[in-house]
Amino acid sequence: MAAGLLGTALGSAGGVLLALVLIYVINPAYFGWTIQPHWPWPALLQQAGLIMFAALAASIYPALRGSRVPAQELNREDL
Repeated sequence: MAAGLLGTALGSAGGVLLALVLIYVINPAYFGWTIQPHWPWPALLQQAGLIMFAALAASIYPALRGSRVPAQELNREDL
């Protein structure tokens, strides 16, 4: 779950930075024009929610399997 949250945060930050560079640096330098940024918040929030749901769903099976093994039986080779 934390990996999904971290990935969503880093991906969002990277996407915003890339969009700003393209809008305010690349477009004026190479094309002579720029555009106004538009953030489709409902779609972005829906995608973030789906990413978090997928991370949660992917973590359920390993968590259940790991919770069945007593801590005394774990050693470094099992991890």
